[in-house]
Amino acid sequence: MFREILQKTQIELYDYLIDKLKEKGYNNIITTAGKYEFIAAKGEIPIVLLAHLDIVFKEDTRKDMLIYHDAEQGVWWSPNGLGTDDRAGVYMILQILENTKLRPHILFTTDEETLGTGADTVCGKKDELFGDISYLIQLDRKGYQECVFYDCDNKDFTKFIEGFGFKTQEGTFTDISIICPDWGIAGVNLSVGYIYEHSYMEHFYEGMWKDTYKKVIKMLETKCDRVWKYIPKEYEFSELYAKLAKLNKQKKKAKKEKQ
Repeated sequence: MFREILQKTQIELYDYLIDKLKEKGYNNIITTAGKYEFIAAKGEIPIVLLAHLDIVFKEDTRKDMLIYHDAEQGVWWSPNGLGTDDRAGVYMILQILENTKLRPHILFTTDEETLGTGADTVCGKKDELFGDISYLIQLDRKGYQECVFYDCDNKDFTKFIEGFGFKTQEGTFTDISIICPDWGIAGVNLSVGYIYEHSYMEHFYEGMWKDTYKKVIKMLETKCDRVWKYIPKEYEFSELYAKLAKLNKQKKKAKKEKQ
């Protein structure tokens, strides 16, 4: 399944995931047919698992891409650009649905790599898509055992997530940077085992991925009736200016790459 996910274009993966969600018993699925903006599936657990479908590499090379897998070391690599940012997150969600009876809310977005244009389309739609939510888990972070909260400064929520064995790191942007402040709900981005993302040296490590996989299952099994609120971080003007300048630079780079 993992190899198949890596080889699909964003649109192919979009259609594939709708079918997979239906197979796993999700009957309340909301999509934007023809626009390919997001897939939202309402589950039984008020936690949203989130991953994005796009990659930074050219999609017309995916079908015939070379993929190298060292099964003994549990390492994947491709000279075409592996794309585990964020196909590793997509794969984790599917494996949780495949191997457990846990049915959290699911959200797949498109075009995160172009500054979250898919995430923009779910703003203002929390109640329409899911109703009650405790918190969001985005599976789109490099490395191992890292958790990132971006501009959410809910310290109790940070301690709660760290209690599952993660270490807080700094991050710049992902979909929850847009969604969480709009919905007023706290969220976290967790490591899914890739390194050297956005480069042809990108590698994926199964052991790192499995560590987060097991932790996320534990998080979903942990009863949580509390709504973790989004508390915005307060910045000094100089810090805010530097952050906005960095985001603007990223936006220009993403626009240039898309062209």
